[in-house]
Amino acid sequence: MKHIAMWPVLLLFLTGIETGCKKKKEFNQESAQSCVDARMVQGENDEVVKDINIAIMEDFLLRGRGTSQPAQVAATSLCGVTLDTTKVTSGILTMLYNGNNCYGRTRTGSVKLTILNYPLAKWKNTGTVVRIEFNKYKMVRSSDGKSVEINGTEEMKNLSGNTWFELWYMSQPSVVDQVSGTELNVKFDNTATAIFSFDRKLTYTYSNNVTTCRVEGMASQGGKNNVENWGQTRDGNVFTSQVVESPVWKSECGAMAPLSGQVWVKEEGKDFDLKCFFGVKSDGTASAENCPFGFRTEWSRKKRTNTRVFGYY
Repeated sequence: MKHIAMWPVLLLFLTGIETGCKKKKEFNQESAQSCVDARMVQGENDEVVKDINIAIMEDFLLRGRGTSQPAQVAATSLCGVTLDTTKVTSGILTMLYNGNNCYGRTRTGSVKLTILNYPLAKWKNTGTVVRIEFNKYKMVRSSDGKSVEINGTEEMKNLSGNTWFELWYMSQPSVVDQVSGTELNVKFDNTATAIFSFDRKLTYTYSNNVTTCRVEGMASQGGKNNVENWGQTRDGNVFTSQVVESPVWKSECGAMAPLSGQVWVKEEGKDFDLKCFFGVKSDGTASAENCPFGFRTEWSRKKRTNTRVFGYY
């Protein structure tokens, strides 16, 4: 009878060993893919938001200047973009990405922006909201053929008032936007799919012909604050991406390549966080270059820490 009574204890002991071995294997085989995916999606989202701010800046009707100015040609300084301005008098503009190679990236698909409550609301007004609709927006990286496609809807709110026109040409100290969206569909490399939701504050400043952006997470998800995005990974696991130190990027390097910042990605079922440090050299050490190589990801379990370094481009 004594031996029979020991079976539950032995079973718990063996189960503990099996679970520990599984966790150790997961730790050793971790690829940090969810961190890589989050950076790619966030970078592309910021690039589109940057395009929208420039497109509105270049259109006096949308940004809020007087209508006495002469009619303008449907042109833009944006690389690889053609504008559909047929509904601009209703506050609607569609950016058509034509597949041209721009700085090592090709983009196709379209993004439609609609200024809500236009023309009573213009983008320069504090509190104005722009609805952003991604329609098969796809970026392909020339260096390795990696791609990401985004479909879905989000909103951008003008928290500060004024536009990039005032930022660039009228010494406006900063412009602040909040970008939020729920369950956008994301496809990686034409096969793997994920779900991303966003709630981020973007603060822009401008100096010496360079636009700088500082990113903050605005949501609370999974018991964490300062979360910038959350959803399901390409493996179907729930994740959160928490801003620990605000990522900062500059227009000379692009939104996909932050110069600094730290984000922690927590994935369901894993007993460690992926700690992503932006702005490093190829050896993983901090970079002082204007456009750094990439970012370093660390994850720790017990007394061990593993590290991988990924390039931005």
